Amino acid sequence: MGHLLVYALFATIVLAISYFVKKVTGTNVFPFAMALTADADTPTRLTNLYTRPIAAGKKIFGGSLVVLDASGNANPGSAAAGLIADGRAVSQVDNTAGSAGALTVDVQKGVFQFANSSAGDLIDATCIGLACYIVDDGTVAKTSSSGTRSVAGIVVDVDSNGVWVAVGDWYPGTGLGTNLIALQIRVAALNAVATFRVASPVIGTIVSIQSDIEAALATGNATLTANIGASAITGGVVTITQAASAAGQVNSAAPSAANVVVVGSDINVVVGGTNTAAVACQVTILIRF
Repeated sequence: MGHLLVYALFATIVLAISYFVKKVTGTNVFPFAMALTADADTPTRLTNLYTRPIAAGKKIFGGSLVVLDASGNANPGSAAAGLIADGRAVSQVDNTAGSAGALTVDVQKGVFQFANSSAGDLIDATCIGLACYIVDDGTVAKTSSSGTRSVAGIVVDVDSNGVWVAVGDWYPGTGLGTNLIALQIRVAALNAVATFRVASPVIGTIVSIQSDIEAALATGNATLTANIGASAITGGVVTITQAASAAGQVNSAAPSAANVVVVGSDINVVVGGTNTAAVACQVTILIRF
């Protein structure tokens, strides 16, 4: 009986220490997994503030537009394809002498004002609700400049001081960030030049194009050239190989530029190549939005 009392006393002391430290520091000393049996003070953090590793040799100014590269590292915004607009830097961090991840930067998602572009890229009130594009870490523009700029965010308002832009996937209704949507196009036959289409329901970047054939090809390969309207997507040609082809064969392409769509963009694939078999194919377009 005595040992049970000792165990009970020990448990009481442990819980008391844990409770005291949690109240003082806000963290759990003993973060054991367990189901709740009562209300709990669940740890939280601001849902629009994140810490990102900075890319090698980069300096990020406070208040600047921050983007993520293909490795997930933070960079100052710039005119380049394939970047993800992440938010606004809370303060300046200089990693010009450091390797990737040597320093981090706090990035806030939300609605921020950046400088407007000029001439044909000037953003006005007719652009509200549409995507705008990154010129640099403090400027946004109306167009993607033929797919050479990444999406900055959604235009919320425009005034004489600049453009108010909703940046980051957290903000309601922006449809931006790292979410993915798959669109499908059924190609009736791969043995004759023809065009097959689907409209984009989102603003985003086409990141993958995949084909899945329903039977073997004959004579030669088939190709599917992807376009947005009349403009070819850079890196958007899928080659379906005839050698050893069979139903369920999947081929793909990874677009690298000229791959930004808006709501209502015409995404189409044009059949080409030397295949002579009337084989149907399912095409999947993956869009990051």
